[in-house]
Amino acid sequence: MNRKVGILNQVDKSPTPERVYGRWFLSAYVSNTTLMLAVSLMFRYSDFVASIGGNAADLGWITGLGTAGALCVRVIQGDAIDRLGVRVFWGISMGSYVLSLVLHTQIQTVTGIPVYLVCFLMYASLAGALGSSITFVSLQAPRHRVTEVIGMLGSSGFLGMAVGPIIGDMIYAQENSLDSEDTLFIWKVHQLMWTAAAFGTVSWVSAIAATWGAAGRPQHIPRRPPSYLLVRKYQPGFLLVVSAGMGLGIGLFQVFVRPFAGHIGVEHLRVFFLTYSLVAFTVRLSTGTLPARLGENRMIYIGFATMALAMLSFVLVQSEWGLILPACIAGTAHAFLFPAVIASGCFAFPTRYRGLATTLMLAMFDFGNLIGRPLLGQSVGWFDALGWDGYRMMFVTVACLLAGIAVAFAVTNRRSSGNRPSEA
Repeated sequence: MNRKVGILNQVDKSPTPERVYGRWFLSAYVSNTTLMLAVSLMFRYSDFVASIGGNAADLGWITGLGTAGALCVRVIQGDAIDRLGVRVFWGISMGSYVLSLVLHTQIQTVTGIPVYLVCFLMYASLAGALGSSITFVSLQAPRHRVTEVIGMLGSSGFLGMAVGPIIGDMIYAQENSLDSEDTLFIWKVHQLMWTAAAFGTVSWVSAIAATWGAAGRPQHIPRRPPSYLLVRKYQPGFLLVVSAGMGLGIGLFQVFVRPFAGHIGVEHLRVFFLTYSLVAFTVRLSTGTLPARLGENRMIYIGFATMALAMLSFVLVQSEWGLILPACIAGTAHAFLFPAVIASGCFAFPTRYRGLATTLMLAMFDFGNLIGRPLLGQSVGWFDALGWDGYRMMFVTVACLLAGIAVAFAVTNRRSSGNRPSEA
C-alpha cells in the first residue's frame, strides 16, 4: 500500500498541462524579461564602441569575436547541465553578466585586448544564462508542449526588447547631437551600462527564485558517453546550418539597426524595437499551439521567408517611422523561427540529453554571429568603397543568404527520412 502511495506521489510530480505554467515558470519569465531589458539596452553597443574611438568595422569585430565566448560556454554547458542541473550555471552566468557590464565602464580605448575580453565575458555569461533558462523550462514540460513552452518563455524577451530601447532613448534624451568624444556622451554610455547591470541583478535574483525547489535537475546518468559521440550520433544535420542562419539574422537586428538608423539620420530606436517586440509578442502568444498543427518544419520555412523579406524592406526606409515596416516583418519572423528551430534540434536527441541538444542549437546560433558580424561590419565599408549604400547592400546580401538557406533546408529535409530517436 505504501509503495503504491509512493508511486502515485512520484507521478504527481511529473509535468502536466495544468502545471506547465506554475510558480517556477513565472519566476523564469521575470528573469528572462529583466535580462532582455539589459540586453536590449546593449542595442546601443555601437555607441559604446564609438565612445572609445571605434567604427562600424570595429563594432563587427568586437561583437563578432565576443560571441566566441558564447561558443566556449556551449562546449561545456550541455554536458554539465545534464549531469549537474541548471541552477548553478544559471546563477554563475547571471553574476558574470552583471560583472561584464560594470567592467565595460572601465574601457577607454578600442585598441588592445581589454575591450574584446569584456565583450567575450558578456556574451559567454549571456549564453550561459539563456541556455540554462531554456533547458530549465523545456524539462518542466511534456514533450508535445516543449515548443510551446520555449515560445512562451521567449515572449518575455519581446517584452524586455520593447521597453529597453525606450529606456535607452530616455537616457540619451536631448543629447543626440553630442560628439562621440564628448565627456557627457561617454557619461551617458556608462549610465547605460549601469542601468543594464541593475536589470541584470534583478534577473539574477529571479533566476534563483525560479530554481528554488523546482524539478530543474535532470536525472544523473552514470557512464554517459562523451558529448562529442552523442553529437555525432544524434546531430540534426542541416538544422545546424539553419540555426546559424537564424543567429545571423536576429543578431543583425540587435547590432546593426542602431548604426543604420544613425546613417539615415534617425537617433531613436524605440519605434523599431517597440514595434518589433509588440508584433513578435502578439504573434508568439496567438500562435502558441500552431507548431502542433503545422509542424516545426513549416514554421521554419515561414520564419526564414519573412526574415529575408524584413531584410529587403530596410532598403525602403528613409525615416524613423519607415522602420515600422521592417520591424513588423522581423518581429513575425523571430516569433515563428526561434522556438521551431530550437525545438526541432531538441527532438533529434533523446530527452535525457535535452541540455546537450539545446546547447548545440544555441551554439550554432552563436556561430552564425561569430562568422557573420565581422563580415557584415566589413561589408559596409566594402560596399561604400564601390559607391553603393553600404548598410542597404548589407541587408540585401543577408536576405539572399537567408533565402538560400531556406531552400537548401527544404531540399535536404525532403531527402531525409525525418525519423526521430525514441524518448527513452
